[in-house]
Amino acid sequence: RDLSAGVDAFHSTQDLQDESSYDQNRTGGAVRMGYPLSEKWRQGWKYRFENNEIDNVDSTASRFIRDQEGERTTSAISQRLTFDDRDSTLFPTEGLYSWFDAEAAGLGGDAKFVSGKIGSDYFIPLYKRSVIFDILGEVGAIGGWDDEDVQINERFYLGGNTLRGFERAGVGPRDALTGDSLGGNFFYRGSAELKFPLGLPEELGIAGHAFSDFGSLWDLD
Repeated sequence: RDLSAGVDAFHSTQDLQDESSYDQNRTGGAVRMGYPLSEKWRQGWKYRFENNEIDNVDSTASRFIRDQEGERTTSAISQRLTFDDRDSTLFPTEGLYSWFDAEAAGLGGDAKFVSGKIGSDYFIPLYKRSVIFDILGEVGAIGGWDDEDVQINERFYLGGNTLRGFERAGVGPRDALTGDSLGGNFFYRGSAELKFPLGLPEELGIAGHAFSDFGSLWDLD
C-alpha cells in the first residue's frame, strides 16, 4: 500500500538572544502517517507531544517575554493536505503545488490553540523550460481557545528563509522599548522569482535567480 508512517523524537536548544532575549529548549516526540487520496492529492496526519521551556531570559527583556518564562507542554494533532501536479519534485519547471495545514492543541498539556496555513507555489515555463517563473503565496492564522492566550513559542515569525532580505524574526510586532521580536498571530507572505541560465555547463547545476519577496506579520495576545 502507498502508505507512509514515522516516529520522531527530538531535543533542541535555540539561542534567540539576538531576536527576543531568551533561549528555548524543546523536547518531545511525534507519530505521523500519510496516504494518497488520488494521483495528485495526499493526506497526512501527525500527533506530537513536547515540553517547551523558555529560559535564560535577559533581565532587560520585554516584560511580555519575562511573563512567559518557564516550562509549558503541548499535546497537538495536525493534518496536511497537499495537491501536486508539478513535473518534478526536485527541479520543477511547470505545475502547481498547494498545501493546507491545520493544528489543534489541547488534548492534554498546557497549550490550547488552533492554527492553519494555506498556500500555493506555481511554476510557469517561459522559454524552452530554461527560464522559469515561480510565484508563491501563503497566509496563516493562530488563535487560542478556552480563554488561553497564544504564547511566544507558538506564534508565527517571518524573516530569514521565510522572507528573504530580513533577518530571522525580523518582521512583525516588537516591544517598542526593548526591540524584542514577539511574533504574530496572523501573516501573509509571497514571492515572485525568475530562474534563468547563466551560460555555464548544465552539469554544474548553477542558475541565476531574480526575485522579490513580500509579506506582513501582525497581532498578538
